[in-house]
Amino acid sequence: MNHHTPHCFFALILAALSGPGLKAQLNSASSLVLQPNEWAYNKHILASLVITNKPGNYPLMPAWSGVQKVTVCNGWFTNDFERKYQTNQLFHFNRLTVCSGPILPILKEDRFICEADGSAHVSGSMFGYRSTLPSDNELLAMQDVASVTNFFGFNAFEQSDGRQSEIGASYFSLGGNDSVETLNATFMKRSGTNIVGIIVKRGHFRCN
Repeated sequence: MNHHTPHCFFALILAALSGPGLKAQLNSASSLVLQPNEWAYNKHILASLVITNKPGNYPLMPAWSGVQKVTVCNGWFTNDFERKYQTNQLFHFNRLTVCSGPILPILKEDRFICEADGSAHVSGSMFGYRSTLPSDNELLAMQDVASVTNFFGFNAFEQSDGRQSEIGASYFSLGGNDSVETLNATFMKRSGTNIVGIIVKRGHFRCN
């Protein structure tokens, strides 16, 4: 899976995390995300970290681990070459980083979970916090650059110069019963504005 996971967003995030941030802000849900689950959100053991306005690196002890797997794919990602890379992927999160604001002007996210032993440099191992995550059906409905731009919050394809490009990003949200839910959504575009393939991976994580 790592072989085909887009990493340009993650590289930008990692570079920006080492520099100064901006004024802190909380994320707001967009029209493309599901309504929050009906459970005591503020009782989650990580709630204080995802709402704090105090920047810093917060160790997660014990660490959170789980498996992320493909939940849906279409178009380009259904060919035999791509299918052989669609195996389950183990993640292990032991740090939550809170920035003083979005680390890049184009991003919404200002807090991330990752593995802090150096493996965070592997594509896809950093996940930005969003209060809610879109469903698979909502992601599959994003069939053009405009809808993907609305989801990411910026045009991820603007540097592709009309060529084929594959772009994606990873997010996490707090789940019921003190769990963490993750999402990696990747979109493939060729020339024009239509999306020719989508692959969605999700994970369910609990602290050890």
